[in-house]
Amino acid sequence: MDYRKDIDCLRGISVIAVILYHLKFEYFSGGYLGVDIFFVISGFLITSVILKDINNRNFSLTRFYERRIRRIFPALIFVLIFTYIFFNQIYLENELKELGRSIISTILFYANFFFLEAGSYFNPLNERQPLLHTWSLSIEEQFYLIFPLLMLIFRNNLNRLLKYTIFFAALSILLSQFGGNLKFRYPFVEDNFSFFSIPKFAFYFTLTRIWEILAGCALAIFLNKNNRKIDNKYLTLVGYFFIIFSILYFDKNTFHPSIITIIPVIGTIFILTFSSLSFNKKGIFIIFNNILFLKIGLISYSLYLWHQPIYQFLNQIYFINFSLNNKILIILIMIIISFLSYKFIEQPFRKKNVFNRKNIYIIYISSSFLAILYFLNVIYYKDFSKKYSDQIVDISKHRNYYLENDFNCSSNAEKYISPNTACILGKKKKSELAFIGDSHLDLITKELEKKLITKNISAIQYSYGGCVPALNLKVFNDRRYQCSKYFDEVLEQLRLNTNLKKIILFSRWSFNLTGERFNNQEGGIEIGESHYFISINQSNLPNIEARENIIFGGIENFIEKIYQNNKEIFIVMPTPEMGWEVPNNLARVLYFKKNINKKTLSISKEVFIDRNKKIKNFFNNLKSKYNLKLIFLDDIFCDNTRCYSHKKNIPLFFDDDHMSSEGAKLISLKIFNNIFEKD
Repeated sequence: MDYRKDIDCLRGISVIAVILYHLKFEYFSGGYLGVDIFFVISGFLITSVILKDINNRNFSLTRFYERRIRRIFPALIFVLIFTYIFFNQIYLENELKELGRSIISTILFYANFFFLEAGSYFNPLNERQPLLHTWSLSIEEQFYLIFPLLMLIFRNNLNRLLKYTIFFAALSILLSQFGGNLKFRYPFVEDNFSFFSIPKFAFYFTLTRIWEILAGCALAIFLNKNNRKIDNKYLTLVGYFFIIFSILYFDKNTFHPSIITIIPVIGTIFILTFSSLSFNKKGIFIIFNNILFLKIGLISYSLYLWHQPIYQFLNQIYFINFSLNNKILIILIMIIISFLSYKFIEQPFRKKNVFNRKNIYIIYISSSFLAILYFLNVIYYKDFSKKYSDQIVDISKHRNYYLENDFNCSSNAEKYISPNTACILGKKKKSELAFIGDSHLDLITKELEKKLITKNISAIQYSYGGCVPALNLKVFNDRRYQCSKYFDEVLEQLRLNTNLKKIILFSRWSFNLTGERFNNQEGGIEIGESHYFISINQSNLPNIEARENIIFGGIENFIEKIYQNNKEIFIVMPTPEMGWEVPNNLARVLYFKKNINKKTLSISKEVFIDRNKKIKNFFNNLKSKYNLKLIFLDDIFCDNTRCYSHKKNIPLFFDDDHMSSEGAKLISLKIFNNIFEKD
């Protein structure tokens, strides 16, 4: 097919959308859809090239894969090498090993499955991974291992090939849309069918994403079969509108990929089908077809590769929310580096007179093999002991507190533990105490148990990670959680167990109330997705005021039921949240600056007070009504002006809000001093 500038301009728009999304520009919440547009363009262009070769009777799988290697691999391997070199300066041992694993997955083109194991693409923890974006390359290369073979098989029957392409695209989008209704055990289908039931693996999974590539393939086959180009400026304009609308109005809470994703896909198809040079440089079309987008489109592959590692490297160094001017400067740096990558890496390797087919295969195989060997050594054998001081290693080890201990007594979204089989903490005898809460309770149970043993008593642990102790609430848009069922059963256990005298509630109250992750106003924004609670009878998300009233009502209802069973109730009030993951960042600051002080990675006490003002007032208002005993933890973490993440260089948190062993020890002591102050 003839070269089309409008496609390169569309590539420029797409990569800009992705970059603005990753840099968190306010009005580009759907910028991640740039990848979906790339998928359609890729399917269209590559299928068009193959069809041209087939029509000329010179199609060769060997030559096809040679072209893919020339196009994809040289720039990719340079980005991977330099990413490791730079992040080796700022990453700690466990981070470097994880980076090594992601590099191997990228070289072998299974990065989509690697990042699938890490969780949601929209989780800020994953957003900070320097090679997260390589998942899309893996899907493309997996697809192109198979599809050219099918084209070769059906080269004499394009009608059948078109039907099969449309059929498999339909299956792929159906799996994207309804796959969440499926399960891996009999009867293999969920009891309650949901129209928007997208499987958690849909974003990264090859079979749920190839429909977008197949859409481009089908268009190329259709146009080739009919041997004509259709020009229509109105439908082209509709295509641009669909794309811009999607980029501006989609966000991380949009059901994606799903039937809704058809909007930007159709927009892309309209442009590929109906756009024409005859009107692209006139009127409104100049907005989408201009020299800026064209030049960016030409370097779009290098720009896509470089943007994420550059941004995350700067993000790791500065720990701040970049200003608009900072972000514009970062984008300019990305463009300059990408231009150099395009000119001195991409272009030379595409020239057959510089690197012939034999050489390109030798370079590809040998460099891949050596890189994999090197990073296997990093992961399994490299000695990091000389790189870091003992103090840095000790601080960083607190990051593993959760992983290195058995916290198996708490229910969560993936595992339901019935309250009638709840864990007993301490000595195995009749319990007079019950601790009720979420994962924040779970993370202090090791230290709680030590205190219980010293008093020769026991307690029952009722905890459900991700659920607030309340009645008749559910997590919005996540059917995995069974919060209402769990706390109903907890109440029944409290009613039946007359030995239980004292009930202690410990939860991340303010986060559960707002559903919004913590922003410390000093550059630290908590990693994680929003997590909203609504009534079990609702399906839509109410406004924040209505939602807070629903949650307050659910918590009070739960407390009231406990109170009616003649239990003494203690409320453990909120602990500070930091916004930063503490152990690794604290160790990193020490590594670079050679010194840390009390205020390093601390937050304003005013921010802490403001975050928890509503929940504090709520419990104060209930205090006399239900004879609540409020246990405040401010003095453990805060003075008059700041709240601190560490004491004597020992982290109090294992991430940004859950306690480390040291933090759990201090909280447990405070809780026991309050519970038994009269004993």
